[in-house]
Amino acid sequence: MQPTPVTEHVALLDILRGVAIFGMFTVNMSADIWWGKSYVYADLALADFTTMVLVDLFSHGKFVTIFSFLFGVGFFVQAQRKLSRGEPLTWFWCRRLLALSFIGVSACLLSLPAWILIDYALFGVALLLFYRWEATPILVAGLVLILAAKLFGTNWFANLTSGTESLQSLNVREHGTLAEIARHTAGQLTEAFFDWRYILKNLDIPGLMLIGLYVGRRGAIWDRVVQTRMARRMLPWLLSVGFAGCAFWVAMEDFGVMDPASRLQRVLTSFAAWPLGMPVLGLGYVAAMTLLIDRPAWSRLLTRFAPIGRMALTNYLFTGFVAAFLSLSWGLGLYGEILPAVGVALTIALLPLQMWASRWWLAHFAFGPVEWLWRAATYGQLPTMRRRSETSP
Repeated sequence: MQPTPVTEHVALLDILRGVAIFGMFTVNMSADIWWGKSYVYADLALADFTTMVLVDLFSHGKFVTIFSFLFGVGFFVQAQRKLSRGEPLTWFWCRRLLALSFIGVSACLLSLPAWILIDYALFGVALLLFYRWEATPILVAGLVLILAAKLFGTNWFANLTSGTESLQSLNVREHGTLAEIARHTAGQLTEAFFDWRYILKNLDIPGLMLIGLYVGRRGAIWDRVVQTRMARRMLPWLLSVGFAGCAFWVAMEDFGVMDPASRLQRVLTSFAAWPLGMPVLGLGYVAAMTLLIDRPAWSRLLTRFAPIGRMALTNYLFTGFVAAFLSLSWGLGLYGEILPAVGVALTIALLPLQMWASRWWLAHFAFGPVEWLWRAATYGQLPTMRRRSETSP
């Protein structure tokens, strides 16, 4: 139960996780966190409007794509390790997902925006159905699921974000005690995860995971030649198509070009954002960083994100804690008062702290604190926390 030695770590994966954590934090602190529903873009000052346009264009949906993709990659790594040792995979993976769901539910009940961890625990089970498939069928299945999510996804969740329920939800978030927020969140979790429409709407999550599994099956996890060949081949398409889709969506939505009465424009704008724009551009970021890591200047910059990525779960929950502490009544109670420019500025200001703290922690301990908890819950025993002398951070 000791950590994987650093020589076995794929540094690029740690970097991608670290960058994804930072990118998701910028979105959480501007567009997606609760107070993001409290303002209208047209009413924003120039600095805040510009911030939102940049977030939508370059961050929104891109980094959660990377995180979902990496979940599939991580499954492939775990599966290969188990199979090479002759150990059973299914029971191990189910225990791991059950532990992740416990962490996610606990974080949500403590008012942290950690819903996606429960999504991963739920949809991650599907990976067991595909891990013995060949690469091409895995890719096709992933693309089909992403398109199916778009086809079957509905706005059934609107009752949680509009009308009476929306006002109730906003009131609980803004003024409720921790216990009241926990009860409200428990109701939302129960409603979502016991409704088949929620599953259909979010089939793109396992779809993105399968694209990560596909990349692993193609041999691109440890083989640098395969990595760079795939990245060079796909980079122009991913960046151009993804950026074009996001630019169209931003022009129509943020700048008010879209006619709300035109159903065709709404459909085209929605499709341009997802799955044409956000996930494609997010995968373009993966391809770009895969190539940039070979350039010394970029390598020095990107490797600073690796410690954050090695403690990805801890750092993700830390960013959720920051958002909750700033906004909710048990913290500073600034719900709806932090506008986008300030929110993103805070994420940038906290980045060096996260880098330093993660690097310091890994110099002394084998796992991040939440990673240690996840590992303990998975194996049913307490792993050694202190780093052995023969391993390095």
